[in-house]
Amino acid sequence: MRQALPGILLAGMLLLASPLVQAELRQLQSGEITSLFDNKTAEAYHSRQGFSFIAYYTEEGKITGLHKGRFFTSQWTVHDKDQICILFPDQRGLRKNCFFVLQNDKQTFFYTSPESGPDILPAYTFTGFARGNPNRF
Repeated sequence: MRQALPGILLAGMLLLASPLVQAELRQLQSGEITSLFDNKTAEAYHSRQGFSFIAYYTEEGKITGLHKGRFFTSQWTVHDKDQICILFPDQRGLRKNCFFVLQNDKQTFFYTSPESGPDILPAYTFTGFARGNPNRF
């Protein structure tokens, strides 16, 4: 999978650089975001920082997973403004970041910040979802 990842990153960069393809991205609404993540394990990578992660999103709003070789826990909610909000740990505790979720096909989804605008690469690219918690996080 490591050998295929640079091609996926490049494809994502080219995809978002093209105005024609950008028009094909569809923003998910709150109910669709909940259905996408609720009781699912997601695989994703961060296109700007170059790391990947896998995480399980529980129905109760908890996230458990593996990020940069370490286990982590966090929380998620869906905001009524069609955004997913995640509590990220940092040096001062937890900080809340909210993202739009965009879809370019049936299997690839992107987090984008409301402040980023249409010309900025997505913060996270989700490449797979599995029902439940097959990794037993």
